Amino acid sequence: NVVAVGLTGRLPCQVQGPVTIGDVLVTSTIPGVAQRIDNSKFLPGCVLGKALDSINTNTIETIEVVVGRF
Repeated sequence: NVVAVGLTGRLPCQVQGPVTIGDVLVTSTIPGVAQRIDNSKFLPGCVLGKALDSINTNTIETIEVVVGRF
């Protein structure tokens, strides 16, 4: 079995909305899905990336995320 892993760059990611462009994303309670972080819960090293697209509803959609040193 082969699994693709992205370490840096602009990558597709499943994200649970609502999310706006520039939001910092972290893992959610749903395996394989990211979500916007609540700034009061931020811890260094917990960030997956930043959203490059917006989601206006609570749905899970695949959007582009910038990953790596930003």
